[in-house]
Amino acid sequence: MAVITTQVILNNNWNLVLQVVGVANGTAVAGAKIIDAAANTYAVSAYGQLTPPGTHLAFREIEYSIPEAGLVELLWDASSPVPFAALTGFGRLDYRRQGATLGNPKPAGATGSVLLSTLNPTTGASADCSFTLLLKAIKGVPQS
Repeated sequence: MAVITTQVILNNNWNLVLQVVGVANGTAVAGAKIIDAAANTYAVSAYGQLTPPGTHLAFREIEYSIPEAGLVELLWDASSPVPFAALTGFGRLDYRRQGATLGNPKPAGATGSVLLSTLNPTTGASADCSFTLLLKAIKGVPQS
């Protein structure tokens, strides 16, 4: 599996910004958990309680750079994971321009966690590639 490093850029009660870097090492990534939305690592602190973002997590923006002929797929973790972004080349998905965020559709078994897989863009089969992602999300946990 590619070596994946996650760096927290911002983590407060409202926002989560992560840089995720994958360095190819000859083995594809299949369903690696890059955000554990059910753990207290990214929890919201309100009224003395820690509340993980869970399925409230929603993306505002995703910036990506995948320099090789590869594809990075992001999926919402659930009983049957739900793909929400297929990234290749370089670019930016800005959901704010549409006046919205990309939220979890909350299928059966949804946790709010985010999984990552690397694929061959032509065949869809597992493939190794390097990548850099900047994930900007809101936690959306009700605090009243």
